[in-house]
Amino acid sequence: MKILLLMPYFDTPKKILPPIGLGYIASALEKRGYNVTVKDFQIEYVPMSKAIKQIVDEHYDAIGISTITDNRFNAIELIRQVKQKDNRIFIFVGGPHFSATAIDALKNIREIDVVVRNEGEITACELLDAYYEQRSFESVLGITFRDYRDNIIENPDRPLVNNIDKIEAPAWHLFKMEKYNYSFDDSGLPFIGLMSSRGCPYSCAFCANSTHSIRFRTPSKFVDEIQHLKERYSFEGFIFLDSTFTVNHNHVVQICEEIIKRGLKIKWQAGARVSSVDRKILALMREAGCFRVTYGIESGSEKILKNVNKGIDMQQIREAIHISSELGFDISAFFMVGFPDENLNELKKTIKLIKELDTYKGCKSIYGFTVIYPNTEIEKIAQERNILPKNFSWNTYQIFPKYIFTDTSKTVPYYEDSLKIEMIKFYMIIYRYNFSWHTIKILYTRLLQNLKKIFNRTLIQRT
Repeated sequence: MKILLLMPYFDTPKKILPPIGLGYIASALEKRGYNVTVKDFQIEYVPMSKAIKQIVDEHYDAIGISTITDNRFNAIELIRQVKQKDNRIFIFVGGPHFSATAIDALKNIREIDVVVRNEGEITACELLDAYYEQRSFESVLGITFRDYRDNIIENPDRPLVNNIDKIEAPAWHLFKMEKYNYSFDDSGLPFIGLMSSRGCPYSCAFCANSTHSIRFRTPSKFVDEIQHLKERYSFEGFIFLDSTFTVNHNHVVQICEEIIKRGLKIKWQAGARVSSVDRKILALMREAGCFRVTYGIESGSEKILKNVNKGIDMQQIREAIHISSELGFDISAFFMVGFPDENLNELKKTIKLIKELDTYKGCKSIYGFTVIYPNTEIEKIAQERNILPKNFSWNTYQIFPKYIFTDTSKTVPYYEDSLKIEMIKFYMIIYRYNFSWHTIKILYTRLLQNLKKIFNRTLIQRT
């Protein structure tokens, strides 16, 4: 059976890493004996009409599509056009967005045959086995589908794979690896993403990724993958995609010591948590080639941090940034504004903390407005306060719901205030001690993009 796995394109340019999730699914299906092709339209952009023709002309039996919430409408449009051109193609979808909105998706997108929820390596294999053998899907764990009466059936979740060493490495040979040449620092080196663990033990209100548990790969096997990517594809820059790389110090120590022992000259960045780092672990990471740590700080208000279940405090924030700066890291400190019940007072505390942290050498704060994502505590709050319409569907609502929450429970749609938001960002950046013309250029580009969105939206409303 001929299978296509694809990633839809994004409307806005961004730095692209090979989609690791598709890589894992492709590897599992290939090992099962399926003829697998991968297309990543993020990197090999072609117009939608040409992409559809390409797909239909190649006569696939089944197509698997992965997407995130930000990009769902491009995925939906592609699904509909493919099915319209060739109704016999079996279409299954997965990824963070469809996993969180499976029933909604099947209700509103008739062209989708099956949703594969959460980790999909085993599920995709069992699903395609059943489809190929014309068996019922009722025994396939981790899927949502329509039965022969057109009822939507949600099978039980598939248990997570505890020993993730058993999961085959991504099938990078199916990707056009030479096209992934984006650098994440000033070196110009191409970067690739990989994971040493799966899951997240934390419960942040704005995130849908918590599994309340975490599973680790054997450190030597993880470093084997780094070495393979360096030797086979000449990657020297790596993004560790773990939800929180520093959650288990023993795991971090073994990985760093293995990198040092092998003499691997690489650069890498990792996501850390201010409550799970100390000088010793950060110093070892630095010695092993880590050049950047990213911290999700979110707010300068203790009250807001508590409200969103962040589980960190101001002392931990200041100490982590101070040590990271002293050790010579590039530091990305992520903030959000517009949390539920956040008033002007709380916002001022966040701006004050941003100004303080940006005095540390190497630290750059990155900030944006709180976004409602499916299957999060923030979404529940939005529903309870009637911020989301009663008939809201994640798969039909045409404006991405970026809202500002206030302490009066009123909201302001993001697109109505794009200009104001960009000006706020501009003035916040002027307060920084280490802003650069490169940053101003990025900001200016974003301002123009939002002006274009406002213009297009106004034009549509008038026609």
